[in-house]
Amino acid sequence: MGDVKKRFQLALDLKRPAGNRDFEVVEGDSGNVLEITLTDDGAAVDLQGCRVVAVFSKSNGTASQDTEGNGITLMSGRKNTLIIELYPPSFSPGLVECELLVFSGEAQDVLVTSARFNFKCKKGIAGASTLLSRNEWPMLVNMLKSLEQAVEAERVRQLEHEAASLFEEYSLDKSYAKMNKVAYSGSSYLCLKGCTGIAPPEPQHWLLIASKGLDGTGTGDMREEVYAYSSGIVKDAKKLNSKEAADYALAADLNALISSLNVREAEGEAPDFLLNCLPELLEYADGMQWTVRFNASAEAPTLNVCGLGAAPLLEAYGKAAKIRAGQVVRVMRLGSAFFTLSGASGISLPENVTAGDTVIFSAVKQSAGTNSAWNAVASSTFTAKRAGVYRVKFGFLSHYDTCEAKLMKNGVDLAGSLTTFTELRSIDVSLVAGDKLTLHCRAPYDGKWFTTGIFVCADLPELKAALSVYGS
Repeated sequence: MGDVKKRFQLALDLKRPAGNRDFEVVEGDSGNVLEITLTDDGAAVDLQGCRVVAVFSKSNGTASQDTEGNGITLMSGRKNTLIIELYPPSFSPGLVECELLVFSGEAQDVLVTSARFNFKCKKGIAGASTLLSRNEWPMLVNMLKSLEQAVEAERVRQLEHEAASLFEEYSLDKSYAKMNKVAYSGSSYLCLKGCTGIAPPEPQHWLLIASKGLDGTGTGDMREEVYAYSSGIVKDAKKLNSKEAADYALAADLNALISSLNVREAEGEAPDFLLNCLPELLEYADGMQWTVRFNASAEAPTLNVCGLGAAPLLEAYGKAAKIRAGQVVRVMRLGSAFFTLSGASGISLPENVTAGDTVIFSAVKQSAGTNSAWNAVASSTFTAKRAGVYRVKFGFLSHYDTCEAKLMKNGVDLAGSLTTFTELRSIDVSLVAGDKLTLHCRAPYDGKWFTTGIFVCADLPELKAALSVYGS
């Protein structure tokens, strides 16, 4: 059977007075739950990582609860919502006032206080004398219990540390505690449980740590027949998987690896380049890599390593690479081609942009209106890098059909760009390098929300072809 609880939902703002309906609790009840949604002038407050303290002013004094294990929980799925398991000491008969203290920042040293809300508390008919005896200060009791446990754990740790620090010759007349260490007849032992007059190596009380010598004489086992280099353990220790060092990679192989890691200068004339390596490569193999500095610009280049045959140099998605003079590119051999791993130039934008439908800039934002004022949508400003004609698609969604949106070019209204409600507009706009386009919106009333979007597009067939690798 689950717990029966009273749940009260409250909307609380940092600035505005609370406008919730009155609610009432009964003195001594432990099943009251407050679900509070916190805003800042109507905007949701992200409480994740914050410490929140609820301070209660009641007829017989003050009380508090907080997120440090004292009845307040921050909801992970709704970042501006907190749950208060209302403790009985937090309220008494009469009017109870409450405000939230929100501590934020890395050190939680930034404090803001919410608007105040209140509720009523009435006496129960049963009275305090009929209630079951209960702990009214769970946090304090838990803290005291934790402190006692910590003190006891530290005492035990100190004793164990002192015991482990002891290491001496064994004495038959001395009492030894667990973790003591002794030397006896040339060997060392660890005490397993306290004892007096019980000498090592008795197994119930002592654990052998190190023997004086495997042969039992104290002279060790470094016998010539075992450790002689010509036939013993030392010689075997120099082997790897039972093979001599000479059976593994030649120095030339290591040199080839080092050579592949260093930057090599390409030779020849574009688009056909030659790469020479030392030691000379005998044949291609999948996975071979080189870091190459190209001496000239080229489209659809080929690469020939050590005269083993020219092969095309491709981008990672299979399109012919484009390189610039002086560019350093990491390439890998795979199959019958070379592929760029890093440093390729990618796709070049045209000198003069023409309108198209390939998106090169986008911004989607949820905003709130402020008393019919035009406001620039955050992060919606597009700055042209090249001159030409750009296709601008923009609009918004709102429950209020009197909301409006428009474009501004260099701070001036763009003719024909005004739109309302759910209409999606598409306009071709001529820009020169440095021109700025910004989306502006307004709502008739303060706090009316709408979602806006601006997409700047151009005709870029190369980019469209590259994107088609990942989806149509």
